[in-house]
Amino acid sequence: MKFQKIKSPFWKKFFKTFLSFKPLPKAFLLLAPHLTLLKLSYGLCFLSTFFQTYFQKYIGNFLDTIIQKKDAEELKNFLITMAVYLAILGLINRFLSGITQKTKNTLIRHLKSTVFSNILEKDMEFFDKNFPADIIQVINCATEELVNIATETLIKLFTNLTNIAIILILSNGISSKLATIMFLMIPSKAFIIYQTSKYNRDLVLTHQELDNKVNHIPNQVIKSINLIKSLSTEEKEIEIYTQKLDDAERLKNKIQYEPEAFKYIKDILDKVALTLLGWIGALMTIEGELTLGNLVVISIYFYIFLKSIDRMEQNIKKVIYSLTRCQNLFDMLEYEPAIKINEKQIKKQRYFEGDLLIKDVSFSYPVNPKEEVLKGINIEIKAGECVAICGPQSSGKQTLMNLILRHYDPRQGKIFIGQECIKEFDLSCYHKNIDYIPHEVTLLEGTLEENITYGVEGYDSEDLKRAIGLSNSGFIFDEKRFPEGLNTKLRTRCVQLSRGEKRSLLIARAILRKGKILILQESIMDFESVYWKPIKTLIEENLSKEFRTVILVANVVKSIECQRIYVLEKGRKVGEGTHRELIKENKAYKKLLEGDRRKAE
Repeated sequence: MKFQKIKSPFWKKFFKTFLSFKPLPKAFLLLAPHLTLLKLSYGLCFLSTFFQTYFQKYIGNFLDTIIQKKDAEELKNFLITMAVYLAILGLINRFLSGITQKTKNTLIRHLKSTVFSNILEKDMEFFDKNFPADIIQVINCATEELVNIATETLIKLFTNLTNIAIILILSNGISSKLATIMFLMIPSKAFIIYQTSKYNRDLVLTHQELDNKVNHIPNQVIKSINLIKSLSTEEKEIEIYTQKLDDAERLKNKIQYEPEAFKYIKDILDKVALTLLGWIGALMTIEGELTLGNLVVISIYFYIFLKSIDRMEQNIKKVIYSLTRCQNLFDMLEYEPAIKINEKQIKKQRYFEGDLLIKDVSFSYPVNPKEEVLKGINIEIKAGECVAICGPQSSGKQTLMNLILRHYDPRQGKIFIGQECIKEFDLSCYHKNIDYIPHEVTLLEGTLEENITYGVEGYDSEDLKRAIGLSNSGFIFDEKRFPEGLNTKLRTRCVQLSRGEKRSLLIARAILRKGKILILQESIMDFESVYWKPIKTLIEENLSKEFRTVILVANVVKSIECQRIYVLEKGRKVGEGTHRELIKENKAYKKLLEGDRRKAE
């Protein structure tokens, strides 16, 4: 009977739940490049199951040979056949074990690489919507869990289904009456599996939400470790974390143990069926319709049949539990970035010339689309100019830099380089032409040279020495602090470097990259201070020799001769001009300077 002709609502629900479980095809699509290995594993699993199940029939025949006192030659043949079966079964199981482990290792490596590559190609909106802890969990844990499903849980489920099918066929060959008893148990068992799996799936969704909250706690605590240590609130954080762990554990235990009513029904069904099979089997043996050996075989089959159904139920629950927990993985991979790294745009690096024009740009972040962070911004920066963008906190300076860097695209308006909209540029080529030195300095765990040359193409030792000299990074060659020089490895959080030294390394990288636009960000910029001397050198060097456009971003800009200063306030441009012009005419700029003066006092 075809599935389409089944009218029973239960069967429709059953097949809809298990055959159309959406995460399952998604999982196999991710593993598609290595399906050959999976198919081989499943094929060997089928052979192993078939030999194990069929072997029970020879036990029955062996017993009948002994009982009927047949000649020794026939007994010898049975023993030889059984020995051959066991040898073949041993070889298959050994080969299956090796293939399964190889498949598992290959899939984990492939899937982690695929997921990591996919996530790095997402845009900044993706990283705004997802916690770092969730992304790390997906890369490290969800991938392994998905592979475990494909290489272990589903193979076990397949083994149990194969066992059931083979047992029904072989039992029918021995006795159709006894096989009918087994067959009649399938609908009732399937109904119980359906109900328990549905019950567990609802609990798993709740547990997943709670588990995510638990996983976020250590991440938040480590981020705020300075505050926690300052206020001595360690015990409070431990108490909160322990309480959440206990709640998650209680819910997980509830998932693992099925309701007592289902257990009671299953026990009754098993005992009734066992009694019925034993009674009918005994009568058939007495009447000569069934040999004692076949009765033993079919009893073993019935035991394996019941165990296979029970294990199948556990495997189905485990598959649903694991795939539901992998939902974050599927959601992240399905996210389509608005800005794609590998877009095949027509404009390449050679066209990256001309003025920077920001025209009628408005923007709001996807996490809060109703709040406009930038409103109708119009700014024109000539090629080779040094300009400053000033404004108080939350004025929109950082957001404007994010748009220039193309971490986001404007909701309205456009940004141009020369006559070309920046959306027309290949993204990787575009970023090669922009150097960005942020307020918060981030270095990688690696050597000093690896940090300076990160993202740099085509340099030699002379270029490197020049960049180190111009950026005032000569401290690298202090043998007492850095005995290995450029090969010195930075420790976690780079504690052996001061903030100014970290910034000097980024300046060296910017000199080495030779981009067309340089963006410098700081809370206050004062080139009279020793701290900002290397930046002043950098600007003068690039303006005079390399014709670089420089954008300074700060709350207040002091002692800098910029061609133009733009003032932002609450997402709008409220002033434009030189320092002298603005201090005479612009209230917002005067307010910024007065606020800085009060802080200094």
